[in-house]
Amino acid sequence: MGTRTLDGLRAGLLHRLERGERRLLAAAKRRDDELTRDVRIAHAALYPDGVPQERALSWIPFLVRHGATLHEHLLRGAREHADRLLGIATAPFPPDGPSQG
Repeated sequence: MGTRTLDGLRAGLLHRLERGERRLLAAAKRRDDELTRDVRIAHAALYPDGVPQERALSWIPFLVRHGATLHEHLLRGAREHADRLLGIATAPFPPDGPSQG
């Protein structure tokens, strides 16, 4: 094999390695940018206008949206979440909420 052939092969391999490195760096940057965006979204949800959400968000819009059954919805969701955390399999409340009795 001649030196021109080897030089061509070497140049081609170097080009491919450099291209692969650029692509890997670009992918890592994209992944980092996506993670940064996700963290900013979570922060904005937890701290609307830089204030903890429990101080910034009112319960009134939830009451208007869900009506009188808001308490039952919250209770059911909290109980199901707690059961999942504890690994307890319980029957959820019926769709119309807990029985009154």
